[in-house]
Amino acid sequence: MTASRAKRAVWALIAAVGVAGAAAVARAEAPISLTPRSSAPLTPTVPFESFEAVPAPRVERPAPSTGGGGIRVDALKPLDPAAAGLLDLQRGGFGDEMWSGSRLAVVQRLMPGLPAAAPSHAMRALMQRLLLSQAAVPEGKGAGPSLIRLRVERLFAMGAVPDMLRLLDALPSTSVPAELLRFKIEGLLLEGDGPGACAESARLGRGADGFAGKLRVYCRLIADRSNEAALGLDMLREQGHFDPAFFAVAESVITPPGAPGLDSLPDPSPLQLAMLRLAGQALPADAARSAHPAVLKAIAASTVTPIEVRLAAAERAEAIGALPTEDLRKLYAATTFTERQAKGSLDDGGVRGRALLFRAALGQSTPAALAEVAAKALHLAADGGGFAAAARVYQPMLARLRPE
Repeated sequence: MTASRAKRAVWALIAAVGVAGAAAVARAEAPISLTPRSSAPLTPTVPFESFEAVPAPRVERPAPSTGGGGIRVDALKPLDPAAAGLLDLQRGGFGDEMWSGSRLAVVQRLMPGLPAAAPSHAMRALMQRLLLSQAAVPEGKGAGPSLIRLRVERLFAMGAVPDMLRLLDALPSTSVPAELLRFKIEGLLLEGDGPGACAESARLGRGADGFAGKLRVYCRLIADRSNEAALGLDMLREQGHFDPAFFAVAESVITPPGAPGLDSLPDPSPLQLAMLRLAGQALPADAARSAHPAVLKAIAASTVTPIEVRLAAAERAEAIGALPTEDLRKLYAATTFTERQAKGSLDDGGVRGRALLFRAALGQSTPAALAEVAAKALHLAADGGGFAAAARVYQPMLARLRPE
């Protein structure tokens, strides 16, 4: 999706919020802003950890008058899980009447168009606020997946996994609905919570892709039940479910020392990542080509993976807002070089060269020298199309400089 198409997708849905709220605006004494009332700046990685779950709003439905004495009886609609959220109007959300006047079928049609890899951090922050806002469900008959499933799916696709898990925990029920269970399990796997994912596996139904069976194999391995895991692999083979990468890594855990690390894994799944983490195996170089923001973030955090692969994944994740810029700075600063690598890295224009420039900037003791290194880094980044990311990386250093 190009940047212009992505922007149209976002603004089409935001327009639905704005137009739908016209009636509410007319009733208010002042216009309702689509931006949060808080003075805190919008950032691509909005720290929602401090927010408690906001209960779903109850919508009153008038019933006929009982007659006599002017008494009126009002009934409450049952709580709709899709109305739950982490942000109310006072906490940066768009308010309970966000969808007022919108039709559910229209929102269902537009929401899947929100880009997973938004071309700007501001756009990503806006989408997160939209998807995490508490609001009454739009009126009308739906025509597709439920609104809560669409919200959860978009958060997962964007790599906003911690926010997605908190939203699932905020649903007004004792357990996550079956249609959302796999999102929760894969989210827990991406966050490194294997026991938590396995605790949910008992409720997972059998799927055509063999996910439930592979998850059981993984869960038996983390419970140190290798014989049962081996039996599970045999059953998956008999059923025609074969995932070469998953099977190879699982067998290396069952019968160590197993096969060497994988040579290729261009689009690792959350379960494959979890199995590699359990085996202590590094990810191959092509894993950083993944299009999933949360997978890129997980690769960047893999301490057994070569630093070049981690840096490539971290740069891509930071560019789309799935990884805090500070985490990329820390990874740059932790990159080590031999004397030969240092001499060659500045000329190759790759991830090591960018890490070397950042380390060089950290080591400058005079403003003029720091400005020279930062200028070189920004110039090279502009030639490679990564100027915005480089500007975010060097911003704290440059902010301390005093023009002379």
